[in-house]
Amino acid sequence: MKTIILLFIFTLLSATEVLAKQNHICKAREFTSCRFEYALICPNGYIDGCMTGETTKHQCVMKEEGPACEFEIAILCPEHFRDGCEIGATDTHQCVPVPGPSCAINTRWTCPSGFIDGCKL
Repeated sequence: MKTIILLFIFTLLSATEVLAKQNHICKAREFTSCRFEYALICPNGYIDGCMTGETTKHQCVMKEEGPACEFEIAILCPEHFRDGCEIGATDTHQCVPVPGPSCAINTRWTCPSGFIDGCKL
């Protein structure tokens, strides 16, 4: 019994440590298999990976069809996303998720349709 309690405490502390090292970030959520029809709504600049053959499950993936970063434009991104050109994440103007505060901080982190807070995975 004592071993079980110690194992439980160790597991709890390990999970808390991992959680403390992670940040809130919007991650593409996987849905049902591509074999099944599913109306996945993705934010602007993203498309269902089943339509492009990039995924085996319905999941939002970047379209990568924005103008090159050499062209200075302003794009409107959903909350918790930024232009990949601004942060050096992409070669084209695309909205990409950006990390927020630590998962250890219990804050509400809302993501657009097709995405989920990485802390809740």
